[in-house]
Amino acid sequence: TFATTYRRSIIYRIYIYKKSADSPTPSIALSRDSIGFGEVLSGSSETLTFTLTPRNLTGALTLTPATTVGSGSVFSVEPTTIAQGVQGDTTIRVTFTPSAVVAYAGTLTIAGGGADTVVKLTGAGTAANTPSLTVSETTLSFDTIMDSYQSRSFTVSTAYIGAETQLSLGKPASYFSLSPTTVPDNTTDFTVTVTYHAVGIMAFADTISVSGAGIVHKVALSGMPRRPTIAASTQPLSFSAIQGAPVSKKLLVRGSHLKDNIALATKNTSSAFTLSKSTVDKAKAGANGGDTITVTFNATTVATDTLELTTTSAQAIKIALNGTLNRYDNLALNPGFEAWEGTAPDSWTIGVGTKENTLKHGGSNAVKVVATSTQSIIQYVEGVEVGKHYTISFWYYIDGASTGNGLRIWSQFRVGSSNISVVTNDSLQPTAYQTTKGEWVKFSIGDYVAPADADNFRFEVRTMNGATAYFDDFFFGEVNNEVTPPTPNDPKKYTVTFNSNGGSEVPPMVNVDSGAVVTEPTTSPTRDGYTFEGWYREMSGANAWDFASDKVTSDTTLYAYWTEDEPQPPLAVPKLDDGSLTIYPNPVDDILHLVSAYKVAKVQIYTQSGALLLEDKAIKGIVYLPALRSGLYIAKVTFTNGALLSKMFVKK
Repeated sequence: TFATTYRRSIIYRIYIYKKSADSPTPSIALSRDSIGFGEVLSGSSETLTFTLTPRNLTGALTLTPATTVGSGSVFSVEPTTIAQGVQGDTTIRVTFTPSAVVAYAGTLTIAGGGADTVVKLTGAGTAANTPSLTVSETTLSFDTIMDSYQSRSFTVSTAYIGAETQLSLGKPASYFSLSPTTVPDNTTDFTVTVTYHAVGIMAFADTISVSGAGIVHKVALSGMPRRPTIAASTQPLSFSAIQGAPVSKKLLVRGSHLKDNIALATKNTSSAFTLSKSTVDKAKAGANGGDTITVTFNATTVATDTLELTTTSAQAIKIALNGTLNRYDNLALNPGFEAWEGTAPDSWTIGVGTKENTLKHGGSNAVKVVATSTQSIIQYVEGVEVGKHYTISFWYYIDGASTGNGLRIWSQFRVGSSNISVVTNDSLQPTAYQTTKGEWVKFSIGDYVAPADADNFRFEVRTMNGATAYFDDFFFGEVNNEVTPPTPNDPKKYTVTFNSNGGSEVPPMVNVDSGAVVTEPTTSPTRDGYTFEGWYREMSGANAWDFASDKVTSDTTLYAYWTEDEPQPPLAVPKLDDGSLTIYPNPVDDILHLVSAYKVAKVQIYTQSGALLLEDKAIKGIVYLPALRSGLYIAKVTFTNGALLSKMFVKK
């Protein structure tokens, strides 16, 4: 402060002192003081980071990695130096590259600038995971009805593929389809479904490629469409019957590769022939032995008809039905009770009888009598002539629970409305009763001469008290004495019938002498899609008929045997790959199946040492091996185009 009232000089000296503070300490801040890499694939690398923050450094930092457990420089760092003036966070990258499958340990030393520190490093090398891809099947064979679908499956297992496994078909226009077309990685027994569409009659082959991580598996596919076929045991079907006494015959119906049931029907809607069923179940027809139907000729008049057997996609079979009447003429009217209006059958008088259409001997109806007292069935037969010989018969069935005496015939010839007496125990009025129970039984009087004055016949059968009986197929007719059997010295004549088994008709050979050898028909039957192989004793193709030596000793039916045509091979096939032929099952019991798009000429079976054991034409792609012992064999297949393929198989 200056005194303004005084003039005087004042000199001030001002001294400024600088006080020195304490010097700061250099330091390093780390986001982590240890780094663990865990397991890393040997030969590959993994990098981890941490943050380094320097403070008050007096010089640059140096970062130096070192391996303390394990050999080699497996740890590296970036950056390796940090300048003195760097401020703030710095990202440090440490990389671990194991060279062996061992555990490693090391350090990262950070030094300089007045601050040193160490970061611990650990890690382990592991072996590389080997990719794995397996399939459960290498071949899949399909055999189904043409124009239908069939599915089969196989499984795929994957490990360390690194991506989805791909499945693809070899042919762009294939009759096979896949679901799905990819398989996830690291999957066990993943199911893949293959569906075959059996188009037409051509065999088809393809290949599935299953690929992933450079691994490829092939699954060979083969599909054989089968044409439905039907066959019947007897062609034609001929009946010979007494007029008014229906007769029946059995017809065996078989089928293979059927899509639908077999329908049976006579051509004429008002036929003299009736069928026990109008449909044969496809499963029964295809089973061993087939299914049997009953064809009945009503024997009212001579008749012909055609029985047609049809099913989807198969060639229909037409069987001629022929019904003739033998040397008896039945004078009894409505003998099988087929005509029935009201409470009684036409032309008959009955007591307590009722219509029965379940338990019957022939035709559609029978008469059921439940007798609480003696009950009669009566018809007055006209047209009797004195002195002529007559046959009298009927069929009966006595219920097993019946009591009493059963039943008996009680009939008489008559003149007008008057009975002509018979002697005691005459065959027309026997004292004995018919008592057989639980089955159809025929009562018959073979030859009875009409007495003097007779012009009609009282045909009566009595059911006794306590019995329940069924009646059917009555007969009263003349014995034709003009028909005589051949003498023992006359040679027996037979008929040889040719059952074309679905092919074109071949006429029979008639009046063949017993013991004669017949010549083979000059014209063989034909059938679309099939090749005729010859005539056989059995419809199944067993026991070929030798026209040079086999002799006819009875009425004989020979059956045509067919093989289904295979697709024709290309004109030139220089080489076939292994997928062109599939054999199954493998191992095999007795029947080995061959599937190929090319026609097989022959199959030769060899031992492992090269010994030829068997040669076969493999008709219909089948080789029969029942004679082979258990073991490993080679099937050498020769195709019609000259190509050869061999397959190994195991015989159980």
